[in-house]
Amino acid sequence: MLTYATPKTASSTTNVVFHPTAFRPVQHLPLKVVQPESPKIITAPALSEDLLRDLFEDRILAIHVPNYCHSFVSHKLSQWFLEQRNLPAYTHELYKDGVPVQEYFGVYRYGSPYNKTYGKPTTSNAHTEYYQAALKSIRNVREACLPYAAPMDRLRAELDENLPMGAQVANYEGRKMFVGIGRITPAADSHILQVQPHVDCLPQDICQLDGQFAANIYLRMPPRGGAVELWDVPALSPEEIAALPQDHDWRAELPESTLIYPEVGDLLLFNTRKPHAVHGFSQGVRISVQCFMGYRKDSPLSLWC
Repeated sequence: MLTYATPKTASSTTNVVFHPTAFRPVQHLPLKVVQPESPKIITAPALSEDLLRDLFEDRILAIHVPNYCHSFVSHKLSQWFLEQRNLPAYTHELYKDGVPVQEYFGVYRYGSPYNKTYGKPTTSNAHTEYYQAALKSIRNVREACLPYAAPMDRLRAELDENLPMGAQVANYEGRKMFVGIGRITPAADSHILQVQPHVDCLPQDICQLDGQFAANIYLRMPPRGGAVELWDVPALSPEEIAALPQDHDWRAELPESTLIYPEVGDLLLFNTRKPHAVHGFSQGVRISVQCFMGYRKDSPLSLWC
């Protein structure tokens, strides 16, 4: 019988596994009033060079493309994720005295994330395991979607087509990286990502980016809740992010936020160096595929996770 727990740090996630029936009702924290969807969140039928440029140059807060992934593919791939056994926790990096520390934020994963290598030498087991799994995981997801295209394969192609410099799978250390991690959030732990916003930033010693963005394709959503919360504030620099204390109280200092309610099949792109959060829910499961996008002027967009 599989076990289920709510770990608090990376050191306690080693033996944690996800079981799709391990849901229990949760109580949510009260939040201050949020604004309706901002005019800086652009809803469009498709990606375009102009839209992407506006996002990368901070003229808009997010790009929302409804129905980007067909409902049949969303169902097929999300069900495949749920059928995988012993899904490990997807931890998030915070910084203590400038050193990355992994914390559990209520999400499980299919595929290995690159942040598990942060702060470790390139000869470490973490690096070896990441690169051994990277292309294998991409191909497994692609095969799971057959005879249809995998959602992240389509996104990679359209980003490449829309940008003059193109887009490519990142190879920051001379090896192809993973793109399209599966994110599975059960209701029982969904409140953790709501408590405090967070930011995501590739360490500068790996690659100095002009900006970092996320692309999320939503495959399954709970009947209520699970909204994405964004703040229209200046993006933090890598130095500012590394200096943030682990217990930084974002909600005490941030202005009013904007909520986006993705539906099954939607695509959402936003800046990960700006605070963002995910709202909890009491029933169901929230599943998406995700990648980061590294923006450098006059260079191809680099994709990884």
